[in-house]
Amino acid sequence: MLVHNQGVYRLLTFFSAYCSPAGSTRHVAEIIEQELGKFGCDACTLDLGKSRNWTPFLEKIKTAAGGGICLFIGSPVYVFHAVPPILQFIESLPSVPAGAAVPFVTWGFISSGIALREMGEMLLKKGFNLAGAAKVLSVHSRLWQSRHPIGEGHPDKEDDAAVRKLLRTVVYNLKAGQTRFLALPELDYQPDRHRQMMMQTSVKSDPRKIPPRKVLKDKCTRCSVCRAGCPADAIALTPYPVFGESCFGCFNCVRLCPEKAIETDLSGRKAGLLKLMETYKEAPVSQVFLPGGAAIL
Repeated sequence: MLVHNQGVYRLLTFFSAYCSPAGSTRHVAEIIEQELGKFGCDACTLDLGKSRNWTPFLEKIKTAAGGGICLFIGSPVYVFHAVPPILQFIESLPSVPAGAAVPFVTWGFISSGIALREMGEMLLKKGFNLAGAAKVLSVHSRLWQSRHPIGEGHPDKEDDAAVRKLLRTVVYNLKAGQTRFLALPELDYQPDRHRQMMMQTSVKSDPRKIPPRKVLKDKCTRCSVCRAGCPADAIALTPYPVFGESCFGCFNCVRLCPEKAIETDLSGRKAGLLKLMETYKEAPVSQVFLPGGAAIL
């Protein structure tokens, strides 16, 4: 796509990378791709949960960097943070001076944490400018077995409209030769009393935040569906599933097992999560961040 910048037309290449164990972040990424298509733009896309071979994608970014790129990068929020595959991916990005990036997160109504802020900080260190950002409400990923999960029905039409507006604004600004970008403090929307705690809390710092799972060996056929569907590459078959330290608790293994051979008890989680929701009372729930101020949508 040709973009005008200070009197010179240059080629802008769009990229989209995301990790989406439960599907909500993928949904947002698909909305972005649809809107790019309306502008006649194709995005080179990578689902980090399905492919651990990032080298070809990273090489494309490196090759396109000289002509200008815009990277949309999305993560669900787990225990206040972006998921490890996303953080590892950003760390592996080549330096892209003056590239544009748009981090976005989906969160399940408890807290969007500091995920956007940490993604933004890492992208800035790689040379990217933050052309925009977004947090999008979604159904809570650990309550898929509940009849009425927290965040039920989200992302909804209004959430989708917010994402479309973000995409259109970012593309319009880049076409106009955008010179103003988001500053990192604009993503510091959590109250100080919460932010300090969030910085010190994660799945890695407290593995107890991942409810235990039990493998029913009499049901397990060692089909490897759980291993193939694990976005953290955390499952080994020895010969039955064993969960490694890189697990961040998405429970895709439980969801995807065709034999229902992996069990976990999440029945008592909703009450505790509702209490946490009252503690943080985060509002607005879906929000787009653009240079010049955040838009509540």
